[in-house]
Amino acid sequence: MKFSVFSFLFIFLFSGCTSYEEHKYFGQTPSIARKYSVEIEDLQHELTRITDIEKGRNLSLKILKLKDEADEKIINNFNSFDIPVELPFIQNAEKDYYEIKSVRIKKISYNRIDFTAEFEAKVDSKNPLFSYLKFTDDKGSEIPGWVVFISPINIKKSRVYQFEGSYEGIENLMNSQLLNVKPRRDIENITEFSN
Repeated sequence: MKFSVFSFLFIFLFSGCTSYEEHKYFGQTPSIARKYSVEIEDLQHELTRITDIEKGRNLSLKILKLKDEADEKIINNFNSFDIPVELPFIQNAEKDYYEIKSVRIKKISYNRIDFTAEFEAKVDSKNPLFSYLKFTDDKGSEIPGWVVFISPINIKKSRVYQFEGSYEGIENLMNSQLLNVKPRRDIENITEFSN
């Protein structure tokens, strides 16, 4: 009886250590990032209190190793996706300047997602256009952080271009559902584009 209880606990604990929550668009990446972010943050906090140089160096190396380990797990998880991964979005803002056609994940690494978005320009512009997006969760609440897209320069009306941008804070995306285009003035506190 003791052996079977021990075996059950071992299997339960072992499986708990190796399983991560699954997200419908990001796979296990938010869960992996959350686990490592907590560990790394705790070690970085501990590092600030260490006065011994050798202990500090060893702890710094441990932090770097954890970041590499997280990066490897996240990249392996991303490589198992059907690429490109297209994300749902809603555009209720900036429609006079551009219309986003699609948003895709380009690359994932530890705590960062690089995106590409296809858009049709609605104006001519010598300067790059900017698009600001917020993730919203399953209750419609905004998640911390922004995706900032920047277009190429010399945009011509009615042509299709690519935005490039990134988001840091993958651990926050476990309950994300949608990307929402936000008005530029809300972000930069301006009233119009300077084209």
